[in-house]
Amino acid sequence: MDIIAHGLYGAALCSRVGSGPAARRSLAAAAGFGVLPDIVSMWPPFVWHLVSPAHGNFFAGFDGGWLTVYRVMHSLVVSLGFCALAGLVCRSLFLPSLAWPLHVLCDMFTHGASKFRTTILYPISSWGFDGVRWWEHPGVVAGYWAVLGVIWGARILRARQDLRMFPASAEKPEKQ
Repeated sequence: MDIIAHGLYGAALCSRVGSGPAARRSLAAAAGFGVLPDIVSMWPPFVWHLVSPAHGNFFAGFDGGWLTVYRVMHSLVVSLGFCALAGLVCRSLFLPSLAWPLHVLCDMFTHGASKFRTTILYPISSWGFDGVRWWEHPGVVAGYWAVLGVIWGARILRARQDLRMFPASAEKPEKQ
């Protein structure tokens, strides 16, 4: 799955609904956690590839230590462990942090059994699910973007419904 879709899925499914500051922070954190695995594992070597005199396909040359970082960041063991820790340390980060394992699960089905397979049990096992390589199948991309549109549409409708039930001029009880 592409990185923009990861951020939008994370924001849509792993953040609080609402219009207040806490909901906006939750939305931003979920989007950040949604893109975190790719940002940490691929952006540093990609930027280096862009500024260095290296030629050729970046993905073909992606190997070594950065591939290990990729495996760590695309592990359910690591991501769920982080979520558990986040929930203990900062409860408000628990829901947004779930966008990280969501990223891993999405990649599990949208990456094939090649270099970029998603090894969900890493470092315990290097087993990876043989999914569909999204970059080779435009229909898969269209499908996950269509589902994303439906999810965001439902989220927006719910927010509008909440606004009708609790207009801004009405007093809402504060949470303790």
